[in-house]
Amino acid sequence: MANLFSKSKAFISGSYEELKKVSTPSMSETKKITFMTIVIVVIVALTIFFMDLVFNNVSRLIIPTVVD
Repeated sequence: MANLFSKSKAFISGSYEELKKVSTPSMSETKKITFMTIVIVVIVALTIFFMDLVFNNVSRLIIPTVVD
C-alpha cells in the first residue's frame, strides 16, 4: 500500500513539473493557427464535395436510375 502512495506521489509531482513547462500561445499565434485551420477545413470540405459530385455523376452514367 505504501508503494502505491509513493508511485502516486511521484506521478503527481512529475505531472506538476511538466505543467510548469507548458506555455500558452500569444494572441497573434492563436489567430494565425485558427485561420490556417479554417482554410484547411474549407479546402478538405470542397475537395470532398467535388469528389462526391464527380462520383455521383459517374455512377449515374454507369447505372442509370429508373424514373416512373
